[in-house]
Amino acid sequence: MRGSISSSLQQLSDLEILDLGENYLEGSIYYGALAPLTKLEAIFLDSNILTGVLPKLFGVELKKISLHNNRFTGSIPDSILFEHKITHLDLSYNSLTGTIPSDLSEANNPRLTHFLIQGNSFIGTLPDGLYSSNMEVLHAANNLLTGTISQAISEMIELTALRIDDNEFTGTVPWTSIIGSIQKLEILGLHNNKYLTGTIPSDIGLLTELRDLALGGNQFDGTIPNSVGLLKNLRHFWVEDLKLTGSVPTSVCDLWEKDLKSFMSDCVELKCTCCTSK
Repeated sequence: MRGSISSSLQQLSDLEILDLGENYLEGSIYYGALAPLTKLEAIFLDSNILTGVLPKLFGVELKKISLHNNRFTGSIPDSILFEHKITHLDLSYNSLTGTIPSDLSEANNPRLTHFLIQGNSFIGTLPDGLYSSNMEVLHAANNLLTGTISQAISEMIELTALRIDDNEFTGTVPWTSIIGSIQKLEILGLHNNKYLTGTIPSDIGLLTELRDLALGGNQFDGTIPNSVGLLKNLRHFWVEDLKLTGSVPTSVCDLWEKDLKSFMSDCVELKCTCCTSK
């Protein structure tokens, strides 16, 4: 479907779900375009060619907003920060800039469980408010974010996926907080931040739900712990372009021979009997 978002949508006062994703819609969403749709619970406008700034007003019942893969510019509008019923916010792969508002928090968005902003140009840090006990999926990869990973990550007890790859985070990873609190974690992406330091913890095998573990492109040193072999659900393990030494544990090679789909390491620096492409 081609064209723009029609103002006639305002006449659909009982509309609860607006799904116009994966079309060729162009133009911008003008201010107040969706304001009359007070029963709207979900809006899906992903994978179009929409431009301009994000609309400043949605609906009082809105729970899900998916605007990924468009050409929106500007920053995250303040109005989104106080959508108390919102659970999913996906702004990925646009041309958004600025910082992530510090008011985006569990207090203002108590039901927010999915926050996806990867593939934009956000700067600054991850505000502490995002380290929420309700957060399940936090994807902020491929931005220009800086700072450290807060110890407040221990609050994220429901987290299943954290992707902050390809940013500029620095410092050590609060492994104790992650391993001690986030038992449901399936995806951990820290890849290509360049300046994350420290070692891979010996008890990382306690994160038994891990499927994807991407640590490459940083300053981690030390060895690959034997306990990685305890991660029976692991499918992708990336530890290339680091400062690791020693040998790849036999337990990791055993995974490689079974269900591990991709394993990237520095086979020149590490002694490895299973470093082959797969």
